[in-house]
Amino acid sequence: MNPNIMNPKKYKKITKNNKIKKDKIADKNIKKNKYKKSDTLTLNKKYTYSSKTNKKTSFFINFIKVISCICLIVIIGFVSKIIVDNSDNNILLSVFRNNDNINNIDKEYDFKVGVNNLDFQNNVLVNELYKYSYNTLINITDEYGIEYNIAKNIIKIDELNYKIEIKDNDYISDIVYTFEKLKSTNNNRYYKYLSNITNIKINENNILITLTIPNEYIVYAFDFKIEEKNKSIEKQNNTNRYFVTSLQNTIKFNRNESLNKNILKSITLNNYTDSDEIVNDFRTNKIDAFMTSSEEDVRLIGKHEYNIKKYRDGETYFLFGNKNSELFKLKEVRKAFAYSLNRNEICKKISSSFTEVIDIPYIYSDIKYKYDIYGAENSLIAESWNKSSGIYTKKINGVNKILSLNLLVNIDDINKVLIADNIKLMLENIGIKINIIKIKQNELIEKVKLGEYDLTLSTVNINNNPDTTYLKDYININKVTDEAFNKVKTSDVNNLSSNIQNLQNVLSSEIACIGIAAKNTNFIYQKYIEGFNDIKYMNIFKNIDKIGKIVK
Repeated sequence: MNPNIMNPKKYKKITKNNKIKKDKIADKNIKKNKYKKSDTLTLNKKYTYSSKTNKKTSFFINFIKVISCICLIVIIGFVSKIIVDNSDNNILLSVFRNNDNINNIDKEYDFKVGVNNLDFQNNVLVNELYKYSYNTLINITDEYGIEYNIAKNIIKIDELNYKIEIKDNDYISDIVYTFEKLKSTNNNRYYKYLSNITNIKINENNILITLTIPNEYIVYAFDFKIEEKNKSIEKQNNTNRYFVTSLQNTIKFNRNESLNKNILKSITLNNYTDSDEIVNDFRTNKIDAFMTSSEEDVRLIGKHEYNIKKYRDGETYFLFGNKNSELFKLKEVRKAFAYSLNRNEICKKISSSFTEVIDIPYIYSDIKYKYDIYGAENSLIAESWNKSSGIYTKKINGVNKILSLNLLVNIDDINKVLIADNIKLMLENIGIKINIIKIKQNELIEKVKLGEYDLTLSTVNINNNPDTTYLKDYININKVTDEAFNKVKTSDVNNLSSNIQNLQNVLSSEIACIGIAAKNTNFIYQKYIEGFNDIKYMNIFKNIDKIGKIVK
């Protein structure tokens, strides 16, 4: 309490006799100062006059306010008219927003990215930027759509033969050269698919390709950069968006000034071997962006202002079931499983910053079965499962079965063991018993081959090629999924994307497998940089024409 506010005399102690004397003096003063009648009338008259004056003053103030409002409206209308009349020729008012405002982006900027242990062959950013530098046969859009670039059309003749129609005959020799190079060297991400090509022929403006074994997803490997073979400088200047130069510790992409000035002037990838150094250079604005999957790196940034975007980096954790398991093959059991898992909580325990829930083995898949204990129990109760001693039971083929499943997990994988332990707790909470079998990876593989399991926890690497051939034995669990796979297998290129979408929906509705978590990478960039609002796996620079330095 502030002592200056208190009156110290207010609480002064006085004796009883003094109080009586003071009271008598006060009474005498009151008698002497009684108001006369005339005084009272004068006082009342005074206050009556004052009241009238206040009313007049109040009326005058309100009148002024009304006039002021009318004037303000007239002024706003006048200014608005001027803005409208001049809007076609002049920008009179510009509101700066950090949201893809192209008019406020400086394209004449040298964008610098720090990369930890830069791999010149298989780095995500290197491969993506090469596509922006060179032409490609096709581009892959979100949801696995196919967009033609140098290719005019791709026709599936049969399971082993494809015809690629080319828009410009000048590119054919370069395309064949690139095909041959990629399928003969194993240090690129296309080798897995293109090494399956046994024969390449040129027929007028077409390239004929023959596969060794059928692969309905082969066209998704046609998004590679087309490399020039003995091409003149003049021809390169007409096609390349960036010219690429490589040094020992950097790769630099310089804009083709004669072709496109609506993209960054240059993009430089700088190699770092130390995380602390990359963060320090970011803090001191020596680089504009870097990628990390380390919480420690984010902490090191400290109070420095920055933007951050997350994208899935391809590594995921999945539960796959044995389709011959007596219990897993029951849809109500798979549904109860999916509803019982609080996967958001599991993700937090793995890494609160670098994991998110994933549903099926496609990078763009949506989440359908969210945590719902009532949904889990209702799916079992609807199919005549009953709880006994806290565990669901049901009579199947005349035999009383306990809802108990064996889960295989690699004992040497800390994250998988953590996930398995949480799965056990969550499922037993609703009445599904889980027996975790923690064994070495080679033993686990053997048990899977022999079918001695109900569930196994696996790591799956997925990317922008929707090929699930290597998983088909695990996720093709019934006639419904088999039909969806066959539609993809027999589809032509034009309806391939829609049939893959159908397969995704079927795998999700049938709960063919249960996704747990997808690992994330953080793309961290400076506050003064714009253009990374919508990024996806292997598409960091997808809006490259919107990237630049913000001009305030």
